[in-house]
Amino acid sequence: MPDPARLPLSLDVFPYEVQSAFIIFNHLPDRWEGMSGSYLGKDWAAIGFFMELFDVEDVKTVVFFISMIESKYSKHMADKA
Repeated sequence: MPDPARLPLSLDVFPYEVQSAFIIFNHLPDRWEGMSGSYLGKDWAAIGFFMELFDVEDVKTVVFFISMIESKYSKHMADKA
């Protein structure tokens, strides 16, 4: 029997702003360095479009969470490389 304490969290357990941050983060395209193939992070050029598309009211909070997610994800990609 799986231990519920060790299961991955589902998105619905997070506050609305965190859910929005994950959804928008997943929509932003990744940037890669052409010669070495190094991960450079997300391309934030379309952030305004996605904020409007998903009717985000608290933009500052959602951007804060997206930057936190990107930080963890970038570290994960660097460790993986």
